[in-house]
Amino acid sequence: MMSDNRPPVLDAALVALLLALAFDALSTALVWGLIQHLPA
Repeated sequence: MMSDNRPPVLDAALVALLLALAFDALSTALVWGLIQHLPA
């Protein structure tokens, strides 16, 4: 592990960013799935 002396704020921001990206991708996939299932 190469965790020298990074501030925990940086880790928290990184985790929050990854969670936001994952949630964004998930919601986009859900919306597209719903659109696909709608009767045209």
